[in-house]
Amino acid sequence: MTIRSFDGAFPADPQNAEEALRESHRFLQSTLDALLTNIAILDERGTIIAVNAAWRGFAEANCYTGAAYATGTNYLEVCDTATGDDAETGRAAAAGIREVMAGQRDEFELEYPCHSPEERRWFILRATRFAGEPVRVVVVHENITERKQAEEALRNREARLQLLVEQMPTVIWTTDKELRITSTLGAGLAALKPKSGQLVDRILFEYDQTGDPNFNVHAIHSRALQGESVSYEIEWMGRSYQTYIEPLRNPDKTIIGTIGIALDITERKQAEAARAQYAAQLQTLAEAERRRILELARANSLITALSHVATHIKIAPDPDGVMETLGAELKRLGITCLIALLEPEANTLVVRYTSLDPSVLARIENVAGIKIHDFQIMRERLPIYDELIKLRRALFVRDPAPLVAGLVPGLSRPSIDNIIRMASAGSEIRAIYLPLTVEERVLGVLWLWDGALQEDDIPIVSVFAGQVANAIENARLFEQVRAGREQLQELSRRLVETQEIERRQIAQEFHDQVGQNLTALSINLNILRNQLPAESEMRLGARLDESQRLLEETAERIRDTISELRPVVLDDYGLGAALRWYVQKFSKRTELKVVTRIADGEPAQRTPPAVETALFRVAQEALTNIAKHAHARRATITLKPFGRVVRLMIADDGVGFSLAGLGRSGERQSLGLIGMRERIEAVGGRLRVETAPGAGTRIIAEVSR
Repeated sequence: MTIRSFDGAFPADPQNAEEALRESHRFLQSTLDALLTNIAILDERGTIIAVNAAWRGFAEANCYTGAAYATGTNYLEVCDTATGDDAETGRAAAAGIREVMAGQRDEFELEYPCHSPEERRWFILRATRFAGEPVRVVVVHENITERKQAEEALRNREARLQLLVEQMPTVIWTTDKELRITSTLGAGLAALKPKSGQLVDRILFEYDQTGDPNFNVHAIHSRALQGESVSYEIEWMGRSYQTYIEPLRNPDKTIIGTIGIALDITERKQAEAARAQYAAQLQTLAEAERRRILELARANSLITALSHVATHIKIAPDPDGVMETLGAELKRLGITCLIALLEPEANTLVVRYTSLDPSVLARIENVAGIKIHDFQIMRERLPIYDELIKLRRALFVRDPAPLVAGLVPGLSRPSIDNIIRMASAGSEIRAIYLPLTVEERVLGVLWLWDGALQEDDIPIVSVFAGQVANAIENARLFEQVRAGREQLQELSRRLVETQEIERRQIAQEFHDQVGQNLTALSINLNILRNQLPAESEMRLGARLDESQRLLEETAERIRDTISELRPVVLDDYGLGAALRWYVQKFSKRTELKVVTRIADGEPAQRTPPAVETALFRVAQEALTNIAKHAHARRATITLKPFGRVVRLMIADDGVGFSLAGLGRSGERQSLGLIGMRERIEAVGGRLRVETAPGAGTRIIAEVSR
């Protein structure tokens, strides 16, 4: 798998997207700042989009303290516009970086001097492009002053060595035509142990002690006797010599022997070896730095990609949605996953999800003879169980065969290899096993595998596993809250229905019993009046009239109470008529001006009775609150359908109130609003309150018809 740099989509929720982006940037910046190399990241236009602490220190040390080296600055323009001694270097740097951006070369390097008044310094610029799109280029400035100084010192040393070689004593010898040594001279003889004069009259062959069968001093000197000039290097008694053999001629140019000069070049050879070793070390360091930059780019791409996945799984509505979203997003990165959740009491992991293709999954199940989903992984069958669950330690596994053998006992090695080959689509498999932990509590295990995962990825994917665990736990909690809310709404709906039934029963009882009794009492009073003698009627008539009046007032109040408990007009003529009727009675009773704005005509299909009742009760409670608390001069009730939605709005021009201080300012009013909201939510609607001190109040209820 190749991990690419992601500038991927974030969720529609701006807050989640912004937080995920900030977290990704903080992690990247911390990683960059931890590196000692001066690093800047450029976009496709050459604009600096990120720098690390070492870069900022580099800029300050080179007197670039302005905006020229800050994020948001076009680095290529800075290079192009360099002047003076830096102009040529700047143009070369800009050209090389552009070639890297265009894909014309894999990387670009440029050495350049950057001397200060206090010291002489050299740097090397390296530019490397991220894999994939969009174009991102890492620019690194490395201080190579020590290397340059070392190279200069080495050159000076070589010069001094050359001078010493030229000045140091040499070994000079002559031979006759029979290659018998005729003379020796030079302080260099001391290194060869024999003293001056001890070699004279000896045949040269006696001292051919190099140990190299392909090297023959006698043959080389014989070539000189033929008039040839010969030079060679020789290792003699642990020392290195550069040797020159020339024909020795007499004044008439006749060859009479040979003359040899041997220069001790041991120190020079050692210096050359050291220089080669140092150059190899520098090459190794440069290669290591290049690998570090590539690893940084890869790590950044992995962080960006996993942050994108984490953003998506956070908005899943339930645990199954989290796992399905996780699998789909990881599959886009070429990563396969499996999630097993823990049953702590049984010390068992139960497989709840895998992102394997269904066809592949079916073939694996056929070979293994098990069903993967809901497969129970016992502690004793998973060798790494304690490390994952007890120690909460992430593990990197190159060969999953032993684990498969433990999970499904009895499988042959060819069957195990076949399962692994199908799970990895035939490529090399590398797996990371991660505990899903929330606040020291293990929820389960997340398996990730593909051919490109590395053990060094464990810190990054461990953070990601924590985000997955939190998403699953949050989805669980949300699901529980949602179930509780639905149960509460159902209980509230039933309570409202029960209240309405009780209201209807009480109203019916008032009508059937109290109403009839009052009617009978009125008849009895009239009969009693008619049966009284004239004298008694004159004496008791006023009292009878007062009793009749009280009886009629009581009957009227009973009728009002019955209407309040269950308005007949609501059942017979609908919500609009009931609101008009109630507003008329309410205005007469409270002397508050209430205006109704109700759409003309009733819809062809009336709103369900439960919805009409809920909206009517909300209007009742709202008008009651206005009369008691608002100190309003005017109120308005608006009832209007919007497609499949009915909207009821009760507004007033009263003093308003603070929603934040509602519970402290008036418990009755707070309970009234809570009751209104519960009634509306019980029928699947929603209610909102718009108010502020001194700005009046609007209560808006919306319910589907």
